[in-house]
Amino acid sequence: MKKLYGIGVGPGDPELITIKGINVLKKVSAIVTPQGKKGEDSIALTIAKPYLREEVHIESLVFPMTKDPKALELSWDENRKKIENLLDNYNEVAFLTLGDPSVFSTYMYMIPRLMARDISVETIPGITAFSALGSAINKSLTLDTEALGVYPMQKNAIGLRSALKIFDNLVVMKLSTDPEAIKEVLEEQGLERNFVIVSHVSQQEQKVSYDISKLNKGQVPYLSTMLIKKKEVFQ
Repeated sequence: MKKLYGIGVGPGDPELITIKGINVLKKVSAIVTPQGKKGEDSIALTIAKPYLREEVHIESLVFPMTKDPKALELSWDENRKKIENLLDNYNEVAFLTLGDPSVFSTYMYMIPRLMARDISVETIPGITAFSALGSAINKSLTLDTEALGVYPMQKNAIGLRSALKIFDNLVVMKLSTDPEAIKEVLEEQGLERNFVIVSHVSQQEQKVSYDISKLNKGQVPYLSTMLIKKKEVFQ
């Protein structure tokens, strides 16, 4: 029976993949890795490699980083066909995602299209970057009645201000998109010491920063996550 597995490989450390995810990686004959552009390195593939069979087929599918709905639809449809072809040849295929498949994952755009074609799909969760962030600094993401929000900085500073009104603690993802806007909001709300940034969490190059002066374009690595705690000063 043909089956697609969506596997969250976690934030970076190969030991943070679930046992279930590892068991699937060891048995499948084909792997799908998404790319923003052709030839780009796949961090998810690097994480998963220790568990792959030597003869596994690896297919890199390009999902362009664009807001153009027509271009996106074309990309999703073309990649859906490629995944179907892989399933015709290999029966069981794993689609790799960083972190957890249900959090800001390209994989989730593909699932309705594949399930509409009567393809069996199983999604295996993974550890998110923000969960790993809390562990990396030995801090809670949320306690007692505190509310936790997750905000993608691809939106805007207005949305960030609104989110901070609602949530006690806020995870900010994709912050390299506009770090200056985050800096402005933190300063205007008196939260200059109420945040932490962890870059490349759980990886060898992991860095932890509490320095608001580092929130400048080009200084924040792409794989960075921020935690803001309105009621707690970090340093």
